Amino acid sequence: WCMKKFIITTIATLCMSSAMAEIQTMKIFCDNTSTVVHTLIEKHGEQLMVVLESEDPDLEYALFINQETKTWTFIGSEKPKGIACVLGTVVGQTFPETRRRGKNV
Repeated sequence: WCMKKFIITTIATLCMSSAMAEIQTMKIFCDNTSTVVHTLIEKHGEQLMVVLESEDPDLEYALFINQETKTWTFIGSEKPKGIACVLGTVVGQTFPETRRRGKNV
């Protein structure tokens, strides 16, 4: 619970402090989870930083980051259906270096 609270607080802080960052306006993109994850890793060079499980055991959230391009993407997935949606992206915002914890999506 402490790690989940830390990550949520960190994400909220980044969103509020991203005056220099460009928040991307987009339509919500959903596809099967493996396609979304593959696109983030292979096309955008992002790395999985953390996976958060919700109170609903069918839902899971993940944060992907590319430190070089200063982009990050937050996705939500519905595990039984194998569907993931991009919930938010930010360009131009660094993220504190952390060790990768959690499990793979």
